[in-house]
Amino acid sequence: MTDLPSDRFAEHDASDDIASLMGGQTPIGSLNQEDYTCNQDNDAIYTVDGVTLQLKCNWASGVKTLAFQRDTTLKECADICANNTDCVGADWRRSTRVCYLKGPENFPGLANTAYHEWRVLERLTRSCPSPRLEEPKKDAQLVENPKCPEDNGNMFTSEDDAHYTLICCGNNSDKSEISKSRSVVKSFEDCAAKCSGTSGCQSFVYTSQPSGNEPNGTCKLYETGGFRNETDFDSTHDYAYMTAPPEQESEHSLSVLCSTTCPFADGLPFSSIGGEVFHMTCGARQATKVIYEDVQPTFKDCMNACSTLLSCHSVDYHINSKICYYSNAHARPATDSSGFQTAYSMGCAGACNGGSCNQSSKVQDYNAFGYQSTF
Repeated sequence: MTDLPSDRFAEHDASDDIASLMGGQTPIGSLNQEDYTCNQDNDAIYTVDGVTLQLKCNWASGVKTLAFQRDTTLKECADICANNTDCVGADWRRSTRVCYLKGPENFPGLANTAYHEWRVLERLTRSCPSPRLEEPKKDAQLVENPKCPEDNGNMFTSEDDAHYTLICCGNNSDKSEISKSRSVVKSFEDCAAKCSGTSGCQSFVYTSQPSGNEPNGTCKLYETGGFRNETDFDSTHDYAYMTAPPEQESEHSLSVLCSTTCPFADGLPFSSIGGEVFHMTCGARQATKVIYEDVQPTFKDCMNACSTLLSCHSVDYHINSKICYYSNAHARPATDSSGFQTAYSMGCAGACNGGSCNQSSKVQDYNAFGYQSTF
């Protein structure tokens, strides 16, 4: 038996329902725990994906086994039973860590110190949102761990920060399913991660409950996406399509083209006299090993001088002292520093068109190091 995926019911506080089933007494441990241990958690309640189970320590149901799974924890055994609509209970064998799913036969069970039993007390019916959305939700919210039906029309993100919109009980009727991409996954979130990691995937359909020949957790990826209001919707599938991230206010740039003076030069490129292109940053420095230093009248002169020095690929320029520190970094500056301007090489201008550095005749006449060195 393979790992059984989870379906996606909203969390449900079933304490009142459970109390009625237990003769008006709410069992101990009605709130979910991080882990369950016998005998201290005997009679504890666990609710997952709309299914409520009760733990019976040192007990076994004794009825026919539907399926089994090896190498499980006690809590995982409850999850596996919850995710199988035919399961009414599960026996977990302590010594082998095997989880045995039990069918609908009515049998009270018996004491057995080799096993711990999970009993299904309640299994909610999955519902679809009503009325259905006729267009994308205008007040869509960005949520974590989306649930149906309450998050219908809301947005969520996958592991790589791709944004999706959820349509509960939705489907994709286009014949655009990506070839050989269908699989069975453990969760809706895993299906989203698979879509965002697959070239060309714009939407996916997740089977939240077994449907026809599709087991629970079937993940189907599609090359088409966008909002859909399918007429053949059903409660067993959920649809999600890739959508633009929410809008955010952005700062206005103060950059001035061709400037080499801060703050107007921040983030701009500079083509040096030696043909090397530098990326300029204000209020920072490379903080790498200095290979040479001297005084230059301006930041521009500092970069021009670097472009003629074979081993130089970056500079830190102290604005007040006018000292130019030469280094060979090829990355963004590592340290914020309000008194400095810094730049690093992005390669030679025209390199993609067959050009190279230091071909300009101006370099031959340029005395880059005409100022007194501080070494």
